[in-house]
Amino acid sequence: MIAIGDRIVPGSAAAQCNRLIDLFMTLASEDHRQALLHALAEFDGKAKQQFQKPFHSLAPEQQDALLSAASTPHPSPSFAVVKEWMADSYWSSREGLRELGWDGRMAWESYPACEHSEAGR
Repeated sequence: MIAIGDRIVPGSAAAQCNRLIDLFMTLASEDHRQALLHALAEFDGKAKQQFQKPFHSLAPEQQDALLSAASTPHPSPSFAVVKEWMADSYWSSREGLRELGWDGRMAWESYPACEHSEAGR
């Protein structure tokens, strides 16, 4: 999961998205767990079939070739499942939120971009 996630969403390994997904899997339905496991197994199977190694053991170019084939022109269901879990977990992580502009604060005294007047409250 770490290798495939970092190729789809760079930085997801450092953000430890695999751990967040593992935590979510404890609460997810059996269907969601099975869909993710099937998707990851499918990528490993294709890697072994084409390169005789599991996905995580492939060179980055080989990993990208498998992911490109799965994502274009119409994404495979397995690619969509892994991409959704990785993207959701990354953009929910501290690293992903900081990339979006979050500065670590949980509350603000005022909102400088808010143009509402006092009279309108």
